[in-house]
Amino acid sequence: TGPGGTYSCVDLRSAYQMPAWGSRETGMIVGVFEQGSYNHNDVKKYFTTFGIPKTVIQKGIAVDGSPITKETDIEVEACLDLDMIVGMNPSIAEVKVYIDDYNYDPFDVAMVDALAAMADDTTPCQVVSISYGQDEGYFGSSAESAEDSYTLQLAIEGITVFASSGDSGAYGNGYYNPYNVSCPAVDPYVTGVGGTTLFTEFGNNYVSEDAWNELPNFGATGGGVSVYWGLPYYQNSLVGGTGYVTENGGSSTHRNVPDVAAVADPLTGVGVYVSDQGGWQQVGGTSASSPIWAGYVTNIDAAFHSSGLGNLGYFNPILYSVGTQELGYGYPADWLFDIVTGSNGNATYFSGYPGYHNGPGYSNTTGNGSIWGGGFALQLLISGTQPGTRPGAFTVSVKGQPTATSTTIQWTPASTGASGYAIGLYQHGYGVYYVTHAFLAGPTAKSHTFTGLTPNTPYFVYMWGYNASGGSPDAYVAWTTAQ
Repeated sequence: TGPGGTYSCVDLRSAYQMPAWGSRETGMIVGVFEQGSYNHNDVKKYFTTFGIPKTVIQKGIAVDGSPITKETDIEVEACLDLDMIVGMNPSIAEVKVYIDDYNYDPFDVAMVDALAAMADDTTPCQVVSISYGQDEGYFGSSAESAEDSYTLQLAIEGITVFASSGDSGAYGNGYYNPYNVSCPAVDPYVTGVGGTTLFTEFGNNYVSEDAWNELPNFGATGGGVSVYWGLPYYQNSLVGGTGYVTENGGSSTHRNVPDVAAVADPLTGVGVYVSDQGGWQQVGGTSASSPIWAGYVTNIDAAFHSSGLGNLGYFNPILYSVGTQELGYGYPADWLFDIVTGSNGNATYFSGYPGYHNGPGYSNTTGNGSIWGGGFALQLLISGTQPGTRPGAFTVSVKGQPTATSTTIQWTPASTGASGYAIGLYQHGYGVYYVTHAFLAGPTAKSHTFTGLTPNTPYFVYMWGYNASGGSPDAYVAWTTAQ
């Protein structure tokens, strides 16, 4: 429903079923890296169009004394970053824009020093998104090692870092023949984000996604295997061995990227407003998918903080342990949208080299999959591992009679302490998936009312008590709304 038939942030929140938890925390700060500045009023125009408060602070921070100069070549990139991040969570308070102008420093210097500035910031971001990248070979091993020291520092500080996997398919910019991956997305402490082609139906309900591949003219999702980094432990031990990442052509010895994905195909692109370039335009690339993921995760962070669970933080270990678990209850899907079709190569145009292909599970095109917002968020909340006792079992039931558009559920308190209750409202969707709307209730709550339901429709709820040590056994109730 965006300008010109593009996807708006409202469309994407609906398609990816993102929980609206951002308002549970005030003062959320997100960081982005840019190689030049932009017109702040263009971002405010986007905010106004889609009902986002203009009070969101856009703070430019000069890296290494770089000038903060509006750059025509950067404006679309910068506006896209801020539009998608805040569009996924309109309650974000501030976006810190770390700027090292491309006319001031070479990319490797700018990238490393921007990460250093983020890591040393006395008022740190909680989530970072980076929409830039360079082939490993061009970036260089010394810069890659320096970069890693700062991404490690960010991980230790509990800051989640996302980076785009690139827009040239498996081939990158051609440093190595035939395949290349992008820095900083390939760094083990960074969550690399690939791109998809997104298909939705009326009402922006999710239908499916393919790996984004419009080669040779309109790009493709980056992804492949590092020549520098060995296989990180989370791509080996946490999912029962390296077979998980090798099933569709991944490496058993080196870092595989990306880790996740979201819409990036410019032909199913998002709308961005840039006044100097004619106003509204349709854009794509993994420069869209990375900030989409960053904005989504800020909603989960807000739920973590409001429940006393701290930062989500270093994301890859929990992503590979939680995001790859099966649903259970006889449904063989995981907690992300698994993207099983497509590739990121074109053998005809690239000397017979086909790139990487998709299949069930991990793929070096779209990683573990794209955002199943409510389902994944609930599982993250109930997957705490801190020492202590999880909440105990409880029961849930329907209170009174469901109406055509609303239902109230009630539950007994968990037998041991809960920081809150995680509630998933499910309705049958496509294939093995279920449309999931995620809700939270406080530790003293005993009921919750769902509104806006569809008449004469079956619904069911799974819910859990949770604290920092994990979740309770699930409680279940089903009903059908009145006609």
